[in-house]
Amino acid sequence: MNGENLRTKRPVPGVCPSLPGYGFSDKPAAPGWGIERISDAWCELMARLGYRRFGAQGSDWGTSIATSIGQRQPDRVAGIHLMPPLAPPDPATLDDLTGAERAALATLREADEWGSGYSAQQSTRPQTVGYGLVGSPAALCAWIVEKFWSWTDSGGDLHRVITRDELLDNLMLYWLPGTGASSARLYWESLRQVNEWISGSAGAPVTVPTGCSVFPKELQRPSRRWAERRFPNIRHWNEPGKGATSRHSSSRRCSSTRSGILPAGPLMVTRTR
Repeated sequence: MNGENLRTKRPVPGVCPSLPGYGFSDKPAAPGWGIERISDAWCELMARLGYRRFGAQGSDWGTSIATSIGQRQPDRVAGIHLMPPLAPPDPATLDDLTGAERAALATLREADEWGSGYSAQQSTRPQTVGYGLVGSPAALCAWIVEKFWSWTDSGGDLHRVITRDELLDNLMLYWLPGTGASSARLYWESLRQVNEWISGSAGAPVTVPTGCSVFPKELQRPSRRWAERRFPNIRHWNEPGKGATSRHSSSRRCSSTRSGILPAGPLMVTRTR
């Protein structure tokens, strides 16, 4: 995959690895493949490909992995771009919340009450559901398509925004390699840690240059002042309808999937659901 640097217009090579236990990757044979180990593996991968320094972009699980790359090996990372950043509410702001912050907290409460069953199952007993996901195409389809219905901005009519062929393409990446169970184990490895970043402690700061995109229908939508407690070096903050804000130029705009923080070097993109 190749892209383009927004400033220099030079090509940017892209590396899109598949997470262990997902898609085109092999399945881990033993426990221990959480987000830190995966982030270390991605850095080793980039080194073997000959890239001494690179940027990292991620969404979904890739958000936590890109964050971990920036935290664990900051000397190798030119910058990270997160969709969205994961950061808990700042307790100091709870008596003075903005409307957007109140809405974000309401979304988290609703998701916890009505939409978190899949992650609770996979983070506690992944093998139980896993046997059904690798043994029954109907079970796999119901398990995944329900989340597409829940998470897409479709107004209840899923096929208005995504075709049957696109759904089947996604399903086949789980069905053909039999990754319904192995992909669930990442929840067992790391979901408690990720939940802490969303609603508990901000943890150690991530100081590398950071770009953030927060979309209206994300389950996690931290405000910039919340995110800056964990990511003190935010260079670009992008919310649809508001464009990008920057410490260096308030008028510069940033697309939803690219960030101006990245140099002409390689970009690692990590995304999966």
